[in-house]
Amino acid sequence: MTNPILQKIEDIHNWASDTNFVWFPFLRLKLRPEQSMPFRHRLLMTIFFGPYFSLFYTLRVWIIGRWNQSASDVAQATADNFWGGLVASIGPMAINMIWVTAFFFVWFNLVTAYFWNRRARRLQASASPTPTA
Repeated sequence: MTNPILQKIEDIHNWASDTNFVWFPFLRLKLRPEQSMPFRHRLLMTIFFGPYFSLFYTLRVWIIGRWNQSASDVAQATADNFWGGLVASIGPMAINMIWVTAFFFVWFNLVTAYFWNRRARRLQASASPTPTA
């Protein structure tokens, strides 16, 4: 007997995981629902999704940081200090990539794999032929 709340969370998570949108641009990593998600696959997902989303997170932080400045101030600051600013931001971007990738590793191992593999076991059990007496 499973907890109905946990089952509902699993259903929602697996519904989201089944959409192609969340796998973009790494749709080739998506498994069939009845396939178990091994550790090697979760590691591969982490290697691809962590840096990819880290880039978007960094851009979001940079855009919000510039949001309150006028366009001419941003253009002037970028023109005056492009290379210096880029070099100075490499360290924080690398740290950000490590944190985002670590988050994805933890999420894939604790949440996604748990719910995905529960469903895969259920689907495998229902698809296996029952022995006749």
